[in-house]
Amino acid sequence: MQEPTVQSTLPHQIILDGRAHLTATGVLRMLHCDETSAAMDTSKGTLTIQGRGLSVRKVSLETGDVIIEGQVDSMAYTERVTALSFWERLLH
Repeated sequence: MQEPTVQSTLPHQIILDGRAHLTATGVLRMLHCDETSAAMDTSKGTLTIQGRGLSVRKVSLETGDVIIEGQVDSMAYTERVTALSFWERLLH
């Protein structure tokens, strides 16, 4: 099933202030957050954050805004993988 193209056009931005305060926009869904990692689906792919003492201070899926505090050590994006139909898998 293909995702709506409206989601991929949401503006996505990350602001990291002093490695201690991260603000992200364009967030579609929060996947998880604990003291050492957080993951969220954004309009530009899945964003995974690694660090220490991480905590979510704000989540607003209506506006797509997330604020995370704690020490951010790394951030990485992975592409969303859409499930292929039987015929698409067979032909690839």
